[in-house]
Amino acid sequence: MKSDLIVAGAVCLGLALAGTAAAQPGDIAYCTALSHSYTKYVADPNSPRNPTNPPADVATAESKCDSDPGAAIPVLEHALTDRKITLPVR
Repeated sequence: MKSDLIVAGAVCLGLALAGTAAAQPGDIAYCTALSHSYTKYVADPNSPRNPTNPPADVATAESKCDSDPGAAIPVLEHALTDRKITLPVR
């Protein structure tokens, strides 16, 4: 009985970890494109017309494009669509 619980726990843990697999290269590229669009159209620090820093949630999302694009993409998409900026092709 105890060994069955251990096996069941190990299987559940394995399935949970499989859901958090490494980021796909396509997701990383899309996230990076979203980040570049945000910088270009919303918060270009080199532009005298709009020298703004991104809000904390956007800055955090931009920093997670390489490590956790699944969490970053919705934040960046939302930030761009709120400003009626067309999203890059996925």
